[in-house]
Amino acid sequence: MRSDASGRGGNWDPRRLRAELEADQKLYTHRDIDHALYPEPDSSFYSTWIYHRLAVLESIPLECRAAGTRVIDVGGGKGRLSVLLSRLGLVCCSVDLLYQDTEAVTPLGQPYASLLMEHLRSSGVRAIGHDFYAEGLPVPDSSFDLALCTEVIEHLPNSPKPLLEDIHRVLHPGGFLVLSTPNAGSMSKRITALRGRSTQADIRDFYHKRADLPGSAYRGHSREYVCGEVSYMLENAAFSDLQYETIDYGHRCVRQPNS
Repeated sequence: MRSDASGRGGNWDPRRLRAELEADQKLYTHRDIDHALYPEPDSSFYSTWIYHRLAVLESIPLECRAAGTRVIDVGGGKGRLSVLLSRLGLVCCSVDLLYQDTEAVTPLGQPYASLLMEHLRSSGVRAIGHDFYAEGLPVPDSSFDLALCTEVIEHLPNSPKPLLEDIHRVLHPGGFLVLSTPNAGSMSKRITALRGRSTQADIRDFYHKRADLPGSAYRGHSREYVCGEVSYMLENAAFSDLQYETIDYGHRCVRQPNS
C-alpha cells in the first residue's frame, strides 16, 4: 500500500482509517478501558462514533497530515484520535481532566485513569491530566500546528470563551483548529421539538446521574450551539478563514457544506 498523506490507498485512506478505529475499539474493550459509571453504549453508538471520528479525520487539513505535525487534543477523553494520529506519525498531546480521576474504576474494578494513561503513553501520546477549562492549557504559546476540540464545548459549564482563546494562544501563527459540536438546529431536533419532545438528554439520565453523585458536575451537555453561534465565538477568539459543515450521522454521514 502506497504511503501517502492524502490520496486513496495511502495512510489516510478512509477505509484504512476505519479499520484502524475498529481495531482500536476492540483493543479498548479487550483491555477493559472503560469507566464503570459512564460505560459506552451499544453497537449503534459505535456505528455513529465511527462516522464522527472519520469526519474529524477527513477535516484535518493536508498541511497537518505530515509526520512530525504537533497536535493537541483538547478534551481528548480516551485519546483514540490521538492514538491513531500518533500511529500516522504525528506528535500528539491529549489533555483531559479525566486523567486525574483517581477514584474512577473500570467495570472490572481496575483503576481507570492509570490504565488509560498507560495505554496512551505506550501508544506514543503525551497525556496530561489537567482542568483545561478552569486553569487553562498547561503548554507554552505557539506550541502546536493543529488543535482538536471535538465534542467538548457543549459540555463546558459556562462560556467557551476562555478555552477558545487559550487554544488560539497555543497554536503557532497559521495553525489550524478542528472543532466539532452537536448542532442545536439540526433537522432531527427541529422535528423532535415540533412533536413536543425535549431535545436535551434523556431526563432519566440527567435526573439520576446527579442524584448518584451529589455535588459533582453534570457531565452531559450544558449548551448546544447552531453554526452561526460557533462562528461568532471563533471570530471573537481571533480565529479566521472559518469553514464549517453540518453532518447527519444518522444517515451515513451525509455532509452539507455551509458558506
